[in-house]
Amino acid sequence: YTPGAVLLRQIAHPQNAANYVNGLRQGSAASGLPLLIGANLFTLVQRDRNTQSGFIQLPSLLAISAAHDEQTTLRLGRLLAQYMKTLGLDFHFGPSLELAPQLEAAKGSIHNFGSDPRFAAEAGAALVRALEEQQIMAMPSGFPGGGANQSDRSAAVLLTPRPLLADTALLPFKHAFAEGVRAVHVANTLVPTIDSTT
Repeated sequence: YTPGAVLLRQIAHPQNAANYVNGLRQGSAASGLPLLIGANLFTLVQRDRNTQSGFIQLPSLLAISAAHDEQTTLRLGRLLAQYMKTLGLDFHFGPSLELAPQLEAAKGSIHNFGSDPRFAAEAGAALVRALEEQQIMAMPSGFPGGGANQSDRSAAVLLTPRPLLADTALLPFKHAFAEGVRAVHVANTLVPTIDSTT
């Protein structure tokens, strides 16, 4: 069986990404099988300190949270969609809808909308809406949340009590589903408040 989708992880230059996508499209056309191609543009363009990226650097999700403005979020979503269409991509692996970590020892991340569930839900929904308007499929990541609650090499764990989940960790995903999201990434996270056997 051939894969149904390809996720680009990291590529240094846009031309390399476009060439790779074109090669995948040619293979897909030759086989007669449809193929979805996507990436998370926030991580695709990241390079280490010794290597320059040929991509335009995008503001992080946390920077969008700092702006706290729906129109800014929508503009970023439209920019992401245009960028992805230019590269020949079908879907965005994101946005991450996990909330910021609750554990003191956990490393923070710029790849989420912060710790406010209501804002994360609204910003995530706006980003999904902007992508879908441009025919770029959004695939929110991190369901059901808690993936940022990880320290050292320990497993990530969702700590939210079950009665509070709907208004906290799950709220951004509920809003994304209301926008018509067709796919979601399920995180590798322990969920003891949902299933005590994990």
